[in-house]
Amino acid sequence: MIRNFFRFIAGLFLFIIVVCFLNKQLVLNPLYDVSNFQVKECKTLILGDSHIQCSLNPEYLKNSINMSLSGENYLFTYLKLAMLLQVNPQIQNIIIGYEHHSLSMYALKKNNMSHERYFMLIDDAAYKVLPEIENNRLWDVLYFLKYSYGLPIEYKTETALIFHSLFKQNIFYEYPFVGGFYSSQKSNLQQKQIEEKIALYFGQESISERMQEYLEKILKLCQEKKIPVFLLTSPVHLSHKKRIPPIMIKKHQEIGKAMENKYENVFFHDFSDFFFPDDHYGDGDHLNVRGAQLFSTHIKKSFFSGLK
Repeated sequence: MIRNFFRFIAGLFLFIIVVCFLNKQLVLNPLYDVSNFQVKECKTLILGDSHIQCSLNPEYLKNSINMSLSGENYLFTYLKLAMLLQVNPQIQNIIIGYEHHSLSMYALKKNNMSHERYFMLIDDAAYKVLPEIENNRLWDVLYFLKYSYGLPIEYKTETALIFHSLFKQNIFYEYPFVGGFYSSQKSNLQQKQIEEKIALYFGQESISERMQEYLEKILKLCQEKKIPVFLLTSPVHLSHKKRIPPIMIKKHQEIGKAMENKYENVFFHDFSDFFFPDDHYGDGDHLNVRGAQLFSTHIKKSFFSGLK
């Protein structure tokens, strides 16, 4: 009986190994092969969180793609950029959202959404940082086993990708980390919501050294590739801007200018005082589609009018 038990365990173990191997080779490797992320038409790449996601409409910037994503911090922006630059040598310009909260402790907030979105991009250095931004270390281990060895868990993302591939030739925008321009018609400038956002972003009036480290990794990578980087601060409503702690505005300016001076072809531009009519804001710190049209047109005329 003991012998049968060990045979069962050995058989189960062998079955799991075979399933993991097949999953890795037949599903995960093809789905996440870096060649899937070639975007040959892209010459200007836009990355960042929801602020730049809402403020720059690629329709008004020739040969541009907005791959910003709500809640994305610089660690994940760096991983996404590093992967994209492997297979997109045609990229000529990179726009990075650099908001007043981008280096705040808010950017290091603990959450679990990054597992499903980004874990397929995680490198060894980022894996060591994950405990600083994740609530559940067990999921870190499980997702590591999934993407490194094919452990068949949490198949919602892969199932959706396979399903979409049956009906679409291009599933680029179906990948959870890709993001895209967010077109919103709404306009909500409730003061209570603005105050809650300020408390969320700047509850701790200090800079995250980890986020600054990854911002610099982004800039170093672009410098190595000789690609100009535009650090852009998106417009916000006056009722939001006037509530940002002065120390955070000062640090935002100091670090932005320091990055511009330290790295070649880095250009810092703060448009947070670039005010629009109230109905051009989605809320206190995001533009809606009307604001994005005006802002994108301004950015094109100011920086990219000569793009071919």
